[in-house]
Parts: sequence; C-alpha cells; structure tokens
Amino acid sequence: MKNYNFIGNIDVSYYQNLFSHKNDWENIYTKRRNYEYEQHVNTSVIPILWSKDSLIANRNIVAPKTSFFDSYYNEEFFLELKKILNAFYNGEGYFVRILFSNLNPNSSILSHADSGESLLSNNRIHIPILTNNNVIFVVDNEEKNIQTGEIVEINNSAVHSVRNESSENRIHLIVDWNSNSS
Repeated sequence: MKNYNFIGNIDVSYYQNLFSHKNDWENIYTKRRNYEYEQHVNTSVIPILWSKDSLIANRNIVAPKTSFFDSYYNEEFFLELKKILNAFYNGEGYFVRILFSNLNPNSSILSHADSGESLLSNNRIHIPILTNNNVIFVVDNEEKNIQTGEIVEINNSAVHSVRNESSENRIHLIVDWNSNSS
C-alpha cells in the first residue's frame, strides 16, 4: 500500500461553520485517549461512531453511536462521502468508526503505527476540516500537507506522525471505512 492514497475532495464548509461556534473537545473520550495513548496527548476528539473495543474487534463490526452523534452527524455530508468512497473502492462499503480530531497549535502527534485487526484491515481516511500549510503529515518518512477538503487514505500500519507548526488548531475528520474489498 502507498503511504497516501488521494481519493477526492468534499465540501467541508458545514463542519468549518459548526466548529467556529461549537466546542465539545473537553470530554471523557479525550481524557481517556490522552491517558491511554501517549502519542495523542496533544489531541482532543469528538467521536461520532466510536468504542475502544472496536479498534481491535473484527473488521466488520461497526462502532456504536456516541452521545455526540446527533449534534455532529450531518446526513447529507456523510451520504456524499459514502458515494465518493463507494465509487473509489468499487463497491458498497460502510463507516466503521467516525471521529473528529483536533491537534493543538505548535504541537505534534508522536510517531506510532496502529495495531489491531479492525484498524489494520479497514481503510483509515483523513479529511482536513481546518488546516494550513504548516501542518505536516508524515507516513514512513514521507511528508505531506493535506489540504482542506481532500479525502486521503493513509497507511496507518506504517509509522506515522503529524506536526502542527502553526498557531492554529488542526481539525481532521477521521473515518475508518470497510470497503468490503480490502
């Protein structure tokens, strides 16, 4: 697998507007994640479909809705994203996990490689909601600045990290996608 797989683009303005006036980053999911995963201490999350167990479970198991689902799941957006992903992967797939991740200004996500059956057998997709040219994604020593609205699959089995060398928050939508063909 390539380190980065460009899938397409999607309009993220709905979420840019939502995050300009909504702030739910301080929550139990963020606290647990920061405590359990050293590499993510500089991040906050808002999970939509999520459970820790789903990270290691069978790849076909969909994580449950969280308490944030009703506030953050925009059906029109996710139907469009599903259409794009189905076309790209040539089949009928589905969302396994969905979360928003905020990387603090002037900080980083430490180098790590993901593990667990579900994380490694589903497609890990990043979509920047808020970003800038000083946010650098690194997968297996290959650096890339992913632009707002780009849909990019990353090779999360390879060592990867992120540097936010700016004074602004970096918010990505992270989707784990079961393409039924992986």
